[in-house]
Amino acid sequence: MVRQGKISADAHGAIKWLGTLVICITLSLLPQQTPAQEKEPVLTLEESIQLALERNLEVQVAKEEIRFARQGKNRARTGFLPKVIAQYDYRRPSETSTKIGGVTLRNSDKDQYRFTGTVEQPIFTGFETLSNYQLAKLGLDVAQIQLQRTRLDLILAVKESYFEILRAEKISQVAEQSVRQLQEGVRVAQNFVQVGMRPKVDVLDAETRLGEAELQLIVANNDTGVAKARFNTVLRQPIDTPVAVVDVLTPQSYETN
Repeated sequence: MVRQGKISADAHGAIKWLGTLVICITLSLLPQQTPAQEKEPVLTLEESIQLALERNLEVQVAKEEIRFARQGKNRARTGFLPKVIAQYDYRRPSETSTKIGGVTLRNSDKDQYRFTGTVEQPIFTGFETLSNYQLAKLGLDVAQIQLQRTRLDLILAVKESYFEILRAEKISQVAEQSVRQLQEGVRVAQNFVQVGMRPKVDVLDAETRLGEAELQLIVANNDTGVAKARFNTVLRQPIDTPVAVVDVLTPQSYETN
């Protein structure tokens, strides 16, 4: 029975050593923060929304569509106004000559100038002018609604990615706290084993829980990186841009009467 317990303990130790090796390799592959890197800009929710609205291409396209629709409405409105038509003519008759008794007589008319103007006011066009104007006005309304919808969708995407960063960071903080507590638990278990108050299996169990917590911390840190990459995508900037957001979820104390 003692030999089986020893074999079980050795197997448990091998599993723990393998888990530690995997954690070390994973940590070595993660990007390391160096002092030369640029400090992360801290953005508020309002600043994030403003940057996204300024850089988003769909918003810019929607604004251009509104401008074109407004021009179309103005053109359609001119159908109700009178039209002025102006024409200008110039005529220069050719010179002719006649010989009478050896005397040459030249006949030359004066140059002729003519300027005419016409004013036309449509009285009834079979509701064509009114229909064109109403369609142009409807097109402007549709373009404005489309811009508002694009803005709201973008604002929602910014808020979702913003709070996703906060959620991932909170989980990472909890995971870090759990790792620190389990590290202290391992130290306490080792001290008890050294004085003979606890069996060695308690240390192995504490180290196993610590390894699981460290893996959870790695996953939480990766989730934070993914959330920041998604946030950078919404803001139309490189996904690896260092960024930090203001924690708006911090509880505030208040006094009650």
